[in-house]
Amino acid sequence: MFKIVYSRTDVGIKRQNNEDYMLTYSLDESCTLYIVLDGIGGASGGEIASKTAAEKTLEYIKEHYQEQKIEDMLKLAVKYANKCVYEIAKNNKEYKNMGTTIAMLFVKDDVGYHISVGDSRIYELTDNAITLLTEDDTYVNALLRDNIISREEAKVHPERHVLVRAIGIAKNVNFDVNKIENIKGRRFLLCTDGLTTTSTDQDILLKIADSNDEDICNILVDMANEKGGVDNITVMYVKV
Repeated sequence: MFKIVYSRTDVGIKRQNNEDYMLTYSLDESCTLYIVLDGIGGASGGEIASKTAAEKTLEYIKEHYQEQKIEDMLKLAVKYANKCVYEIAKNNKEYKNMGTTIAMLFVKDDVGYHISVGDSRIYELTDNAITLLTEDDTYVNALLRDNIISREEAKVHPERHVLVRAIGIAKNVNFDVNKIENIKGRRFLLCTDGLTTTSTDQDILLKIADSNDEDICNILVDMANEKGGVDNITVMYVKV
């Protein structure tokens, strides 16, 4: 299957080290994995968590690709990654409370599957619209779902970046595997919150309107830095 993928990760302006991680891997001509992650935990913990989660997810998929149903394989792969990160944090005091978000797209033939844990996101792009496919696992988003606060209040809530779920924080993690039929020819954007903290969905759509595929990631990272670069920024553009 013909696919286009461009990606860029950047430390941003305010941070000293980059705790984000990204990975693309083709298992064969019909199947490709795309992942972006945002590590948490400070010092080197975040970097270790994001890199470990990506590598362990891929390790599991490569080992079980031919023998398990895809939805089951993907769920078990991320759960395996969660266990590995959790065990490292549990057994090393310097990595206590480390973890990572994950946004993952897996494409097999004309079907896609996506998983997210945390607040890294996956969007689908069309010429005139941007659609968020994932849901942020944040405290404020939970308040929104329960109609406790308004969307305007959510934008300025002091705890809007507090995660309620991440990879490696707890022994077990729950999430859904979501399916996308007829995926050929469609365009997707995977990103960490270094982009979405400072830019709205409409900002993203307007900024990349009429842009060439190869320029999209650079345009979005530059926009995030122009808006303060308050966090690490990772962007992956996929055209299936």
